[in-house]
Amino acid sequence: MFDSAGHRFLHDLGADSYALPDYFGNKRWSYYRLGTWGHNTLTFDGDNQNKEAAADIVASGSKDEYAFAVMNLTDAYAGFKPAFIMRGASLAGDR
Repeated sequence: MFDSAGHRFLHDLGADSYALPDYFGNKRWSYYRLGTWGHNTLTFDGDNQNKEAAADIVASGSKDEYAFAVMNLTDAYAGFKPAFIMRGASLAGDR
């Protein structure tokens, strides 16, 4: 979850029902709560990210008026059309 100034911006839906068909098998990543599209991140052609990938934080900083972080998501999208993918987040003002 991510809350700021009394507003909820992000909320992870958590685990789904373990009783769903093939939950621990081939269908696992086809369920919304577990797939890429259910996690407030990028999707290309409706496909999931590489589940074995690592996303390194390549830049970050914090001062009184803001904080930020930038992640390199290239490995998570290996094989997709974009050759290089970065994603950043920033908190500013009253955060």
